[in-house]
Amino acid sequence: MSPRSTWILTEGLAGTEAPCRGLARALGLEPTIKRVKVRQPWDSLPGRFWVCTLDAPTADSDPLAPPWPDLLISSGNVAAPLAVAIKRASGGTTRIVHIQNPKMKLALFDLVIAPRHDAIDGANVVVTRGTLHALAPGALEAAAREWEPAFARLKRPLVAFLCSDAAADITGQTFVAGGDTVAWMQGWTRASRVKKDKDRWTPAELVAAKAELFGDKSTRPPRFG
Repeated sequence: MSPRSTWILTEGLAGTEAPCRGLARALGLEPTIKRVKVRQPWDSLPGRFWVCTLDAPTADSDPLAPPWPDLLISSGNVAAPLAVAIKRASGGTTRIVHIQNPKMKLALFDLVIAPRHDAIDGANVVVTRGTLHALAPGALEAAAREWEPAFARLKRPLVAFLCSDAAADITGQTFVAGGDTVAWMQGWTRASRVKKDKDRWTPAELVAAKAELFGDKSTRPPRFG
């Protein structure tokens, strides 16, 4: 059965709130958004050391008071100990799901959803490839259509090429592009260039010209030490 009430609890940062919104959307929930900041000394202490935790939020934070939610989705170092405190204050009736590494005992949470790079594991941990997000299917395509007229005149074929799979082996390099010429720089020196006859390059043409531009030289940053 779906929870009757749901809170999202974060500091209001886009990087923590957006994954929570994404999870709530995927579950078909309409959450109440709670954004909090905390006072000293809590702000300087790891969450596992907090006491009187529900006294920590600043006066301008959203209120954390009963009735407690059935489900609380939290993210961030500030939200984690507050979520645990709310679960305790509710007598255990509030289920808490934390996104990202809470940096507290994992057993304090009903569920932890953490991206692979957080490097945590446990019986109540779901590991994801990356972080969750709030983008609905088709949102990127719709945004691209909306913004296409504004960016139509700003053609950047070199950027498109460097973002493609064909340039996956190119990193840490410097280029100078202008009009019909793309130059590969090594320091202040032009190592090589490709040039068309008074016409702009397309991403597909840059893929075809890759061997001419780089030859057999490394397209990785030099290693020192």
